Amino acid sequence: MSGTAWNPSPTEQQLIDALAEAVREALLRLREETDESPQTVALVTTGDLLRPYLSVTLPGEDPWNFADARYAILGDEHLAKLTEQWDLLGDPSELGLADLDGELDRRLRLMEQALRDLDCAGAFGRGEARRHVLLLTETMPPDPATSGSTRRLNPAGDLLQCWIQQACEEPGLSLDLVAAEELSETPDQVLPAPTNALAQLWGTSPGLYLADGTTIYGPHSLAERNATFEVAEYAPGWVLIGDDSGGIGYLMRAGGTIFDPTLEPRASDVYALDLGALEEDVAGVGDWVTDDLYGWLVRR
Repeated sequence: MSGTAWNPSPTEQQLIDALAEAVREALLRLREETDESPQTVALVTTGDLLRPYLSVTLPGEDPWNFADARYAILGDEHLAKLTEQWDLLGDPSELGLADLDGELDRRLRLMEQALRDLDCAGAFGRGEARRHVLLLTETMPPDPATSGSTRRLNPAGDLLQCWIQQACEEPGLSLDLVAAEELSETPDQVLPAPTNALAQLWGTSPGLYLADGTTIYGPHSLAERNATFEVAEYAPGWVLIGDDSGGIGYLMRAGGTIFDPTLEPRASDVYALDLGALEEDVAGVGDWVTDDLYGWLVRR
């Protein structure tokens, strides 16, 4: 996607609202037919970006095998009503390869926001119950482009980590041995993750040191780095999560350890800013980097 945070246009928001309502109606049918709560809920489009359909797996089913699930397609009579509105987005067959990637991202964003709006309304449970369902946007056949939305839509934890290890279409990150050794030497300084995105990363590695100088702090070094640069004083509400080893820091909004879908997608945004020029309006003066920290690091 482009180098700015994503925001839907008014027309796109209308489609998001209609899509969320169609999914809500489909989920009502699920509740009428079974007492079981879903373990995965996916909005799925095709490689040629046709109107999405809803697919759900239940506990006991393979969470990543939607084709064999009892509800491989759920409530499609509701989503079918959106076909004309969806097609008004344009004909993907008329796009070149580069433009097609951008269009895929746009449509996945609309699907992601529809699921997020339902999540904000409590459609998938709250608190501990929410941690037992994974929300996804998917393509059929699978495409790595869907990975970022899954990370933005879900709290860090065992279920998301299982998806990263077993079903994510992009390469994973490896344990950083230097960061792991540092963590083992400073067990009394460990802090909880201040953002959901950082918690996801720490589920794989307690910080990263990349060959290009990119550094992401671990739970043992985050507090010291933020204290050194007086982030709480100069950029209140933000947390320094890393740097480029050349004077540029990477900052995120300090959302806390509890996943809150109402704060997304802004809570996933990463901005770059000169560490000597920290200020409160990080989003206004900093350079937007990504809203998928894990994926950005994978690609680096």
